[in-house]
Amino acid sequence: MVTWDRRNWSLANGIDVSRLAEMAGGRVLTLIDTLSDYVVRRFTVAHLASEEEVEAYKLDLRAQYRVDEPDSALELRDSAPPRVRRGGKMQRVAATMRLPAALPGAA
Repeated sequence: MVTWDRRNWSLANGIDVSRLAEMAGGRVLTLIDTLSDYVVRRFTVAHLASEEEVEAYKLDLRAQYRVDEPDSALELRDSAPPRVRRGGKMQRVAATMRLPAALPGAA
């Protein structure tokens, strides 16, 4: 198994079509039905000029698709790395995955 954001997992030996599309096509917002693990729709953000416009677009999409309703199984995911505060500035950093030195029980 492999993960790119510590939430979504794929088979390591398989082809992750969603990840491939993100890498080849640039940043996207993906609307996912978490109950059926189904991609409902992808939205490109290349036409937006700033991070503020992207955040406003996300809010619009969340409202339009009622993502925040209590009974909603929808989730809006951003393909961009998460933002963290470093040196007083918000920056995007790639998620890293730390593996144990040895698997428990392995000799």
